[in-house]
Amino acid sequence: MQKNKIQILCHLVFVTLIGMICNACFVVNGKYWDVREPYEAMNPTEYVFDFPIQTVRGMIDSCFDLSVSERFKGIYVRKLRSDLFKLIHAEEFQSYVFRDKKGNYLPMIVYPVLMIDSLGENQTMIQVKSEEHTIVAGKRFVFFNPERFSMWAMRYKREKSSTIEEYEILRYLGKRLGQMNMPPIHYPKAMTLEEVKSRFSYFPFSESDLEFGK
Repeated sequence: MQKNKIQILCHLVFVTLIGMICNACFVVNGKYWDVREPYEAMNPTEYVFDFPIQTVRGMIDSCFDLSVSERFKGIYVRKLRSDLFKLIHAEEFQSYVFRDKKGNYLPMIVYPVLMIDSLGENQTMIQVKSEEHTIVAGKRFVFFNPERFSMWAMRYKREKSSTIEEYEILRYLGKRLGQMNMPPIHYPKAMTLEEVKSRFSYFPFSESDLEFGK
């Protein structure tokens, strides 16, 4: 009996090790690269708006309420506190900077959080932080994936924020508020205007709001 238990344990360990090796080694379409040059397409992730905090709160609700038919990238808001808002997207995001070997930009998962703070009677700072910034880079082998009833699962890789998604939100809020003199959104020079527009169900910016290659 003891011998049988040891054999079963060894078998489980062996299967587990094989699974770990397969998981690490058998990846399909997993190669990707960053299209940016060094220090390119860097954007601020916070901004001080020249409006009182009540006005800014109201604009966040107005822009990202579920009842709004044309929401920015399909994002809707979940208020966690009076000074903390979580933005949830119904549409799939697509990376601005990571491409696969075929030249396609990778799908991406990002959940921005807005933190607002009053700096004075007519000044409100908004910080945008991403709780998660994950790209989908190919697929990996698994023994069984119950979600897809297959032996393959999506391969998720954590990456640092590009800062583009965060500043797009700030720039959009600024346009809706009427904020003056906000810097343009910086994108990699490897991108085109058409590729940027393809990320939006409707495009809320003008060409002067965008800048490529800086």
